Amino acid sequence: EHLKVSIHPNGTFDVFDKASGRQLEGLHYFCDDASVGNAHKHKSTLRDFMVTSLGERASLTLIENNTLRASWKIDLEMSVPDCAELSSRNRSHARTTLPISTVLTLKKGSRLLEIKTTIDNHAKDHRLRVMFPTDIHTDYAYADAAFDVIKRSVLWQQLGDNVEEYHPFKPMQRFVTVSDEKEGFSFMSKGLGEYEVVDDSRRTLAITLLRTSRA
Repeated sequence: EHLKVSIHPNGTFDVFDKASGRQLEGLHYFCDDASVGNAHKHKSTLRDFMVTSLGERASLTLIENNTLRASWKIDLEMSVPDCAELSSRNRSHARTTLPISTVLTLKKGSRLLEIKTTIDNHAKDHRLRVMFPTDIHTDYAYADAAFDVIKRSVLWQQLGDNVEEYHPFKPMQRFVTVSDEKEGFSFMSKGLGEYEVVDDSRRTLAITLLRTSRA
């Protein structure tokens, strides 16, 4: 009744909101980069590069389609470096396969799209994120904390008078929202605690799915 989802061959999808007439395009692609920090802090290699799923071809399977709900399964494989050098200068030239399986579900009467992702990880020293271009022109995002909803700037390169380095990736507990106070895009999570709103033209919301740690 409320949403229409169109899945593309590379595993991304568009979401059309029937009430507002707004369409979000190119959602849900994966980005993998190096991570050689610890459990509390992400740190890239000196010479890092990113691998995305945009050029991959996904396998689509209709799991269920009835009057109560519909579910599609998206399977794809990414070829990512298997580790990083111990010196943290480069990512490995050797590759390993990273299988990713996602199930999209729309339920009758629901105003949200449910996403369940399964990753068979064999790589080390990396971070895998799922990306949602929001196309909302704003410089702020909102995320829940223990006793508050915090408004944060996404202009992470503007340090102002801060003496400490500003990190673009931020914590959340259950949700993060990108909003210009007229329209918004929200991601609600079960157990995912890190996000970034990229300072790009599409204000892409990046959700960390896994970040491996050496220690």
